[in-house]
Amino acid sequence: MRAWSAVCWTGVSRCARVGAFGALLAAPAAGCAQSAGDDTAYPPQPSDQSDASHDVDASHADGTGSGDAEGDSAAPEAGCVPRTCAQLGAQCGSAPDHCGGTVDCGTCPSGQTCGGSGPNLCGSNECAPKTCAQVGASCGVASDGCAGTLTCGSCPPGEVCGGAAGDNQCSCVPTTCLAQSAECGVIPDGCGGQLTCGSCPSGQVCGGAGANLCGSAPCTPLTCQTAGAACGVISDGCGGAVSCPTCAPGSVCNVQHQCVCVPTTCADAGAGCGTLADGCGGTLSCGTCAPGTTCNGSHQCVCAPATCPGLGWQCGSGADGCGGTLDCGPCSGSSVCITSTHQCKAPDCAGKLCGASDGVGGTCEPGGGCCGGMAPGFNLAKGASVSSCAGTAHLVHQSDGNVVVYQASNGAPLWSSNTSGANSAALAMQTDGNLVLYGPSNEVYWTTATGGYPGAYAAMQDDCNLVIYLGSTVLWATNQVCH
Repeated sequence: MRAWSAVCWTGVSRCARVGAFGALLAAPAAGCAQSAGDDTAYPPQPSDQSDASHDVDASHADGTGSGDAEGDSAAPEAGCVPRTCAQLGAQCGSAPDHCGGTVDCGTCPSGQTCGGSGPNLCGSNECAPKTCAQVGASCGVASDGCAGTLTCGSCPPGEVCGGAAGDNQCSCVPTTCLAQSAECGVIPDGCGGQLTCGSCPSGQVCGGAGANLCGSAPCTPLTCQTAGAACGVISDGCGGAVSCPTCAPGSVCNVQHQCVCVPTTCADAGAGCGTLADGCGGTLSCGTCAPGTTCNGSHQCVCAPATCPGLGWQCGSGADGCGGTLDCGPCSGSSVCITSTHQCKAPDCAGKLCGASDGVGGTCEPGGGCCGGMAPGFNLAKGASVSSCAGTAHLVHQSDGNVVVYQASNGAPLWSSNTSGANSAALAMQTDGNLVLYGPSNEVYWTTATGGYPGAYAAMQDDCNLVIYLGSTVLWATNQVCH
């Protein structure tokens, strides 16, 4: 009998022994993936060697058949050789080495992020690591799209990671006649194909000694029902094959010839983020979005518009960061929106002279909290008044044109400009320091004659004295105090 020779299919991460009669025997060779427990990611592409899913004639189990020549002449291929960072084109992070392991490709320069320009590439962009579901990986080691790797599980018995199904996908490994102890007839190869296991000697029938075994007893063919098969092609045990029903859409026939649900993937669903049903009673996690983006109802990462609370804005409008406009509305009451900070601020005139700044771009007016006198540049209109800050005295520009200082406690007039009957318009505390009573055409009805003192102001004191000050220097006063 010829010796068995080991052959490796590195593209499908499996090994087999090829016998003299050409049958494939499930036996691992050194350096190759042995089973579902030895899955590898990104294996080399499949070679041109014949796949075990093709029909194989193993009728001459004694090695006298003609199917051994090619198998004997095939030299074993070398085991998987891990790739380097240079071969992978990786600049940083941890990358799959295409042999089930990882390779460390270093770090990025300062200011750059690994994954910022693509998987394991340095760049300035943010990178959100993906999940196995997002990258469509069912098994093995896969890149997370940034700087790390994902361990995406192993394949079911009878399958390996990689091969005909593609990188990080489980591929079926066809069985053999020998592995199934089949001496004759046709049997399924477990991957959707069939194996021809030869014929029996004269006088014996296939199935005469058991399913696909040669013997002299009559053989009763199995049916899908008697075999408990819901789908696929099964051996009838007597040298033939039986086609059972096909599975409904969304299901596949497994190696036990049962229809099972096929979970959808994030890629199939076109989902880039969030969680969704997998169609088989479970859920898929399709990852999270990068900072500044959010997962919408279609499971896509989209720009997340800024919000007023998020920016700390109380009022006004501005860019929302996504090409739109964020409107935070007006301020309530007398508050004013400070456009530079988008903060609401109420006028602050408490204790300030009338005509002083209110802190929000306006001036303090009588009735708005100002007190104690008139700031430079302020005009007291006819009918208006300014009180001392304690409220003990009032400076009034009366409607009859007279300017009067009243004591609040008894209403007694303490001083006046003696301009009753004047067609006055404004009592002006000029910026040159002069306090002047003007008419509508700038007629001068009364003045303190204190011009030439820029910065001077009029103080309505709590002692009922009206004084013109420059700093702490008295320029003019009524010299009348409360009684």
